[in-house]
Amino acid sequence: MNNTFLRSGLLLLLLIGMFLANVAAEQAATLTVSSSVDGCAVSLDDKKVGATPLVLSLAPGSHKILLVSPDGRKKKELSFEAAAGDRIVVYADFDEGKVKIYKTEQDIEKIITRAANYVKFREYYEQALDYYKKKKLDWALDSLDKALSYFEDEKAVELRVKWRKERLPEGFVYLRGGRFMMGQSTKEFSDDYRQIPEHPVVVTDFAMYRFEITNDDFAEFVNDTKYQTTAEVQGSAAIWNDKKRKWEFVPGVSWKHPLGKRSSIRGKGRNPVCQVSWYDAEAYCRWRCAKEGVPVGTIRLPTEAEWEFAARGTEGRTYPWGETPPFKDRSLARVDSKWHTKVGSHERGKTPEGIYDLIGNVWEWCFDWGYDKYYEECKKKGVVVDPMGPGTGVIKVVRGGGYDSDPDSARSTKRFFMKPDNMSTNVGFRMIFKF
Repeated sequence: MNNTFLRSGLLLLLLIGMFLANVAAEQAATLTVSSSVDGCAVSLDDKKVGATPLVLSLAPGSHKILLVSPDGRKKKELSFEAAAGDRIVVYADFDEGKVKIYKTEQDIEKIITRAANYVKFREYYEQALDYYKKKKLDWALDSLDKALSYFEDEKAVELRVKWRKERLPEGFVYLRGGRFMMGQSTKEFSDDYRQIPEHPVVVTDFAMYRFEITNDDFAEFVNDTKYQTTAEVQGSAAIWNDKKRKWEFVPGVSWKHPLGKRSSIRGKGRNPVCQVSWYDAEAYCRWRCAKEGVPVGTIRLPTEAEWEFAARGTEGRTYPWGETPPFKDRSLARVDSKWHTKVGSHERGKTPEGIYDLIGNVWEWCFDWGYDKYYEECKKKGVVVDPMGPGTGVIKVVRGGGYDSDPDSARSTKRFFMKPDNMSTNVGFRMIFKF
């Protein structure tokens, strides 16, 4: 009887002890200590507790923490209050000479992001130094630019924008990135299912070529590389048969002879090049990379997100210039016409940043594969950053409408798809410079 009572009493004490331990654990605060340089000695309330990075359980109340750099030359001290259940992060930045304390989940996420950004900064900075030693100056600048992109303080942003503008080849317009609503929320025309739903997208900084690529531009590429276009290799391309009201493939059609063997681009050097496939446009962009001395892929076709951002801006313009439809004011864009015109002819139709002919003249090839349901997939992901389109496909996206477009096609949100090896009199392209 006595032994049973004793065992029951010990069990009760054990349970009470476990309960009190759990209560104490619940009441304790959690302290995470990190620094810009690992291995810093940490003292808490004048007692050495280890070196960064470390995690401690902390009693509620007033505390004092001291961090000493590994070489012992730098010291950072901070006093703070801890309440029951707090998750506290103390971070010492010996490079900036600051010690900060963070208590909320959002603050903790910020410091984790900052630490990760610092690591990426160092990675690209070391890469830049290596390129510099090898006298690959353009590559070194590109790596330094990427290093700076991990910091968004005002001075870093100002320096990065200035630096990037100075590096841009002639003809490119710098565009600060931002968030915008891509696509449409409602269906206005029969094939608007491609443009819905509206979804949030963030596009990072890039530069877009001010004009569509012209016949003169393309001729320089062909003369330099002896390149043969898709139409020249297969011996034909499509032109519109007005009597039959359909597109027909005609022998001898190419970028030099856009309407057949007897046609010519003589005197139309500043008109946009046409009868070029997606592959031809990609080949031109690769050549421009070599010509400008930048890595392959720096100059490329715009993604449709980049194209729409350039056309609409963060304010979501219906047209690149604003809200006036081009069919009410023909000075805004080349639409509902018989043929395209010289690039840059519609001064009032340019964007606020100075990019011409995003609507009308020729449809413009984009980087992305086309897929009707892609916008729905993006919306499910929440905010999408720099979407590149589906990984694979059989058709490519074209944007902007052409000289023969109707009101439906002459909008900044309009999407149209074509096979990448197809060509037409109303399809051309422009390029972007991606930092």
